[in-house]
Amino acid sequence: MRLNAKFDNMKSIKFTITKNFIILMGIIISIIIGVQRFIMGSMLRSSITKVISEGEKVVVAGVISKALNRTTMYIIVISIVIIIIGAIWIWKNFGRTARLLNGLRLHIEYLTNGVYHYKIKEKYFKREDEIGAICVALDKMQKSTIEMIKDLKSLTEDLNGQSGSLSNVSEELTCATGDISQAISNIAQGISGETMDIEVIIGRMSEFNKLLEDNIKDIDNLSGIANEVDKNANESNAELKELRKSMEDFNKLFQVFLGTIETMNTDIKKVDDITDLINNVAEQTNLLALNAAIEAARAGAAGLGFTVVASEIRKLAEKTKESSVSINHLIADVLNSSENLVSKTDEMSMELQNQKLGVDKSIVSFDVISNSIGDMNPKIKMLVKRANLISEDSNKIVMKIQNLSVVNEEICNSAEEITASAENTNTSSAEILKYSVSLKDNAGVTTNYINKFKLNGVAEEE
Repeated sequence: MRLNAKFDNMKSIKFTITKNFIILMGIIISIIIGVQRFIMGSMLRSSITKVISEGEKVVVAGVISKALNRTTMYIIVISIVIIIIGAIWIWKNFGRTARLLNGLRLHIEYLTNGVYHYKIKEKYFKREDEIGAICVALDKMQKSTIEMIKDLKSLTEDLNGQSGSLSNVSEELTCATGDISQAISNIAQGISGETMDIEVIIGRMSEFNKLLEDNIKDIDNLSGIANEVDKNANESNAELKELRKSMEDFNKLFQVFLGTIETMNTDIKKVDDITDLINNVAEQTNLLALNAAIEAARAGAAGLGFTVVASEIRKLAEKTKESSVSINHLIADVLNSSENLVSKTDEMSMELQNQKLGVDKSIVSFDVISNSIGDMNPKIKMLVKRANLISEDSNKIVMKIQNLSVVNEEICNSAEEITASAENTNTSSAEILKYSVSLKDNAGVTTNYINKFKLNGVAEEE
């Protein structure tokens, strides 16, 4: 497209200069003619009056007047011709200049409207007047502006992409922190329940230690009173049997607790299998969305809407896959924690088995005491020794259980701190999401402004 350099001739520079030239030349010629008539008339009259009589003056004056009028007419005609020639010359020369200036004006208007792909003709750069300098400066400004717009467009596109990525990351972080907070909360509840069970175990172990100490005191008194020893031995034997039954019942409960943990591990593994299934479904959905996008592209304009839907489905499938991967990681962490807990409970079960064996040995010892009253003293010493060993072992068990309780309390506190941190992270991620959306909107507005500039097109010279 060529620039239209037409303009109103009645208001142009060439018309104004030509009009002023004609007016000025008309005034100058009028003054010259008037002065010439006055001077020549005066000189002729002065010269003729000296050589002619009074009767001839009137005739001569008429002749002089006619000659002056004829001369004036010649001068006027010649002046008009000169004025016309000069006006035509000025009109043509200043017309080209005016047309060039009007072209520059229209070029600037194009730049104002964001059209930057038109160029100024190379020949105008070779002019050595003010117009040539203006053309050179305008071309430099246009090229510099184009470079700045391209750089700004590139930066805006990068900013738009980064803001979109930041928005996606913040959304994923918000979802992940929510899941983490929920998982930590569940773990804390489970540990809290375990802490209560451990407190019950500590209470029972304390009762057992008290009973064991009483038995040791009773055994010390058996050395002087054999009958009381036999009586007390039978009572202690019965109490130990009850204790063994209690320990067996407790062991059954403990085995149920272990079975519950193993069932929980199995359920968690099933959840892991479900997340794998979700991954497969997400991959199949992604492939289906890709095939749908290909078929929509083949359909042309009729499939544009379906292309957008297929693209959104594929994005949703990718997000679903990413979320399931995050869930897999969380499940792995929970499985690891539960396996550690099972390991600790196995140690406790072993200690309980050892304690049960000790109680069984004590029962056997009391039976031997009842059946072998004559050998009571050495066996009492052995029984006291074994009872002390059992007391030490039970104290060790109590200490280990107490340490486990402290560890559980620390885990609960850490879980609360992690939950608080997750909530803070969730709040921060929400703020990041808010700012990223605002940043994306601002980048979109900037992109819209930049797209108004037309940098590519026909590089037609003006």
